[in-house]
Amino acid sequence: MLKTIPWRMMARGCSLGVLAGLLVVAFESSDFQGEICEYNQATKHEDCTTYSLFPFLLIKVFDTLNYYGVAITALATVFIGVFTLTLKLSTDNLWTAAKDQIAAAENAAKMQSRDMQASIAVAQSAANAANKSAKVAEDALTVLEKPYVFIDRRIALSKSIMEIKDFKALNADSLCHIGVEYFIINHGRTPAIIKNLTTTMLIVANIPEHRTITGTPEIPTAIGMAQGVPDGPLKCLSNEAATVVICDEILRGCKFLFFYGQISYRDVFSYEYLTGFGWRYFVNANIWNPAGGDEYNFHMNVSPEPMKKAPFRF
Repeated sequence: MLKTIPWRMMARGCSLGVLAGLLVVAFESSDFQGEICEYNQATKHEDCTTYSLFPFLLIKVFDTLNYYGVAITALATVFIGVFTLTLKLSTDNLWTAAKDQIAAAENAAKMQSRDMQASIAVAQSAANAANKSAKVAEDALTVLEKPYVFIDRRIALSKSIMEIKDFKALNADSLCHIGVEYFIINHGRTPAIIKNLTTTMLIVANIPEHRTITGTPEIPTAIGMAQGVPDGPLKCLSNEAATVVICDEILRGCKFLFFYGQISYRDVFSYEYLTGFGWRYFVNANIWNPAGGDEYNFHMNVSPEPMKKAPFRF
């Protein structure tokens, strides 16, 4: 405990003690003599006693305090009351200051909490924006780099309708189908892995309203396709055998050839896609044009996030 008291205060206390002792010794050794007299009722005279300076002063002070004891007590009571009032006022001020400090601390804590929550919200928004930006960038990269596999416009009959009619006229018992040759091509920027290619060719008067895949796969599974390199020619035969009557109906425009199908493939990012196509043969012009609308002509993501099929235009 003494280590916590400054050495200057200890020096001052020692000095005051030494000074008080020296004063007492000086008073006792001085030649001053003081008398204190008391009236004796028996002898009717005053009895006086001689004292040195220090005891004389002590006795006088004691007598004075004894004589004015009531006044001193009253004065002390007043001082104690004033001190108590001052202490109460100081305590009240201290309590008020403490309450204000507590309120200020609570307000500061609330403001700090609001600021922290706002900062967290801003950070969360920034993180969400960064995630969205990363997702947008990923989607954009996937869209830019993914393969696009379609049927090439180079579609042709293996033999003309007139050649098939003439053949059937001479060989009525021979089985003959109308055949179409076509190519598939990757228009994207990365390789495509073909999972399945299915085609059908109908001889119809009207295009079926709903697409039905009834054909068989034309190529094996997992055939790779590089960018811009066509695969083919591949061949698809009509769903029914050709006859002279059927050939005449096609030549007169009563019926026509409708070639359709779908290509299932995936890219290097493991996304899977499905492309549908439909083509109609115009015998007089000897050309194939896209037909069947959005029901037959579309391109869609299959996985990992399936999307509504989107039609494509030629």
